Amino acid sequence: MRHLSFRDRFLALFFRRNWPGFETLYRRMGSPAIFVITRYGSVAGLDPRESADCEVLLSGYRESEMLRALRPFLREKAVFWDAGGSGLHAVTAKLAVPELVVHAFESGIDRFQKLLANVSASVVNVHPWPVGLHNAPDDGTGENILTRGETFIDGGFAPTPDILKIEGDGISAITGMGKYLSKIEAVAVTACDKSSQSQAETLLTRAGFEIHPSVSDAWLLATRKKRNRRPLREKISTT
Repeated sequence: MRHLSFRDRFLALFFRRNWPGFETLYRRMGSPAIFVITRYGSVAGLDPRESADCEVLLSGYRESEMLRALRPFLREKAVFWDAGGSGLHAVTAKLAVPELVVHAFESGIDRFQKLLANVSASVVNVHPWPVGLHNAPDDGTGENILTRGETFIDGGFAPTPDILKIEGDGISAITGMGKYLSKIEAVAVTACDKSSQSQAETLLTRAGFEIHPSVSDAWLLATRKKRNRRPLREKISTT
């Protein structure tokens, strides 16, 4: 696990205390990623200019309820695909279940570099891919590389996931799983508005999934089987 530098600890404290002058100091230091240890023991490089990263800086994690809901499916030898989110959940899940097979997807150079940094900082065996999951095939003209999950599996790049977590365009990513959608046990879709969430619920229901109520409008969970939940063990850092 990455050792947190004095700069990391100082900037994190500066931000959390809301001391005046943080933005100026952060900018003069070159706007570096601030590495912190999350409440679950994973290490994340964060950008305080991004709202999702601010939540981790202030609260120690984000979407903890979603990760707890997925915990019963994160078992040894199961395959977990984490699409989007810079690998935060991928790394945390791998730490919680070392024998879990984890593949993380992030399109765009900056986001992929952030994913690589998070995997390296937590020293875990996560398979990072510089592509985003989508339904439309990539035509090679965009800034981000996109692929259909079905095509990715057919090409032998990764095994079919048992658990799929999608951040962002969940509808397109779910549709892009094609014939392999029926083999997935649990799907979590985050960072979606109410309209997108409703469409995702309809799509997953038609595919034979059961939609579970969540405590947040920002994500949904769909599963094929009912399982007893057990909470993700929290590791509170003393750093």
